[in-house]
Amino acid sequence: MTTLADALGCAQNIIGGPFGSNLTQVDYRPAGIPVIRGSNMGVAGRFIGGNFVFVSAEKAKKTLSSNLAARGDIIVTQRGTMGQVSIIPTDSAYDCFVISQSQMAIRVPIEVADPFFVYYFLKSQKFLEYLDTSTIQTGVPHINLTILRQAPASWPPLEEQHAIASILGALDDKIELNRRMNETLEAMARAIFKDWFVDFGPTRAKMAMRGEDPQNENVARAPYLAPDVWSLFPDRLDADGKPQGWRNCAISELCDRVENGGTPARGEPQYWSPPSVPWLTSGEVRMPIIAETAQYISELGLQNSSAKIWPVGTTVVAMYGATAGQICLLGTSVSANQACCGLIPKRHMREYVFIALREDRSGLALKATGSAQQNLSQRLIADHTVIAPSFECVQAFSEAAESLFERWISNEFENRSLREVRDHLLPKLMSGEIRVKDAEKHVSEVV
Repeated sequence: MTTLADALGCAQNIIGGPFGSNLTQVDYRPAGIPVIRGSNMGVAGRFIGGNFVFVSAEKAKKTLSSNLAARGDIIVTQRGTMGQVSIIPTDSAYDCFVISQSQMAIRVPIEVADPFFVYYFLKSQKFLEYLDTSTIQTGVPHINLTILRQAPASWPPLEEQHAIASILGALDDKIELNRRMNETLEAMARAIFKDWFVDFGPTRAKMAMRGEDPQNENVARAPYLAPDVWSLFPDRLDADGKPQGWRNCAISELCDRVENGGTPARGEPQYWSPPSVPWLTSGEVRMPIIAETAQYISELGLQNSSAKIWPVGTTVVAMYGATAGQICLLGTSVSANQACCGLIPKRHMREYVFIALREDRSGLALKATGSAQQNLSQRLIADHTVIAPSFECVQAFSEAAESLFERWISNEFENRSLREVRDHLLPKLMSGEIRVKDAEKHVSEVV
């Protein structure tokens, strides 16, 4: 049997993380050599990303020299959320990384294997089944270097590896393009919101034009919005620094309903099968737009629990634990568990409610209470204070942001379809069940 270590040329191409005492929070520095942790896995599609912690170059050289990864290396989760795989981008700003105790690195010599093919192999059902049967369940589920090195790895010739990686990569490239476009779309919507409802740009510009800006914070500007929109903004700020006539209000005033989800009884199989109703969990709220859910309940489970169907356009806030304060928008109707709070907006309030909460996620998270686990409650969320402009201003914002939101949601649904195609082709290409040329034709129809 060919093992992963054999396929890579030698066992030393699979690198372990440090012993626990060799890397602790005490070692972290504001800058230096970045440390790859679980929170950096899959942040940017296939690639490592997000915010890094750092250790000094001296620490990395003296104590962690055997735990270093480089551009192009593949990172695999060793403990915790098994099955996570990410690649260090070849154009990363950093040329060297330390891998944490919970990760391992794989270095792929390009003369023996295609790095992206190896990435997809590590995402394949065959490898995941090996993980399932090999994971050590004592304490936190984990594997070790020996288990990873001994994984069965019968691969096709290098030329075919390149072809398979190219096919699957084309799908992931399109997914990544949509993801980046969605970041831009959100940034555009948030920029409008910030100018209108946080910085009060139009009102301050009007005051500056008359020489009335009390803090001289704005240079006089000509009207920069359409006349009908410009006229909606008050001419000056009140004594509290808000546009005149605007007020603070609870977010619930902008919603038809604010309510929690629910979980059907686990001991009742008929509440979970047939699985026909999408059921959102708080861990999924990390995604800004929900186009699908990982779990489903039955119609009977919906009828016999406190779960409810929330419509498209509902803003959802995660209430418990590590995800408390995370916020998403429903692109499809779903039910949800009790760790989720749904805010069903009033007419023309979809974009405003969502962006208002996204802009103040940190403020919302600070309201979480609890010693063992930080929790929010439905009441804390419903009472969260936001600025309340005139209805006409909110409607104007909705009209300005609507096309951005619709494209954003559309991209998420396209990505769902692309992932389905990729996940369908992956095992078939790996097993040889489908020919490369047939797969190329199929992909060309959707990319």
